[in-house]
Amino acid sequence: MSNDKDKLRAYALISRVSEFVREGKRDPRQVADVLQVINDHSDFHARLGLAPELRDLGTAQDQIDRLAPLYRDAFGFEFRPEDVHIPDHPPEWNRLIVAHNEELKLNRIVQGLKKSMDVWTYEEDLDSAVTRGSYLKRSVGLYGVWVRERQEADEELANRSALDLERDSVNILTAEERLLYEAIYHGETGNHLDQKNWTLTGSRDSVGGAVDVGWYSEDRWVRVCWTILEIRDGPLRAREAVS
Repeated sequence: MSNDKDKLRAYALISRVSEFVREGKRDPRQVADVLQVINDHSDFHARLGLAPELRDLGTAQDQIDRLAPLYRDAFGFEFRPEDVHIPDHPPEWNRLIVAHNEELKLNRIVQGLKKSMDVWTYEEDLDSAVTRGSYLKRSVGLYGVWVRERQEADEELANRSALDLERDSVNILTAEERLLYEAIYHGETGNHLDQKNWTLTGSRDSVGGAVDVGWYSEDRWVRVCWTILEIRDGPLRAREAVS
């Protein structure tokens, strides 16, 4: 199990750091300060300023092993790992999100998120208001989608409208996948995605807009909103996906 491997790695590193302190190769005060943060705060990774992309997320199987209990507890959704269609991916697309076309829809995901955070949505019934963009292709049923592990949406896709992305057939996260990523990221780090920007998704509102998701710091909630398809704005960025 990945959890056992992670524990062994942590124990080995703790032992090695202790040796460095004894040998005078590390400043004991600085080591103690770091350990104090780890001891006192569950979100120590964020407090220490470690970039999310520097974390070793493990293999696809490692990530699925962590997702299974999260999805069960948050969404009441259980799945068999062997049933997940996992696409090939370049190594920099390192975060795996598991989704389901029929059983993990927006209303269910939002209710699950509300167990651990506040969520505001522009429509009460998102299942009726939102559909996936027709140009985005996903496997039927249970599937995996890869994204680059980043707290903020892709800078490479800043100032590109939903229409620009559709015209160029850029594969991006849907609203469902972005909210599932929120649950995963928050569960692992205690923090939220898109604190400075917004994720423009490949999902469409019934009146013709594009759905976007971000962390609204003023009210401290995850906000699901929509924007017109033609808007180009630096903080409004999509997240490129491999599916």
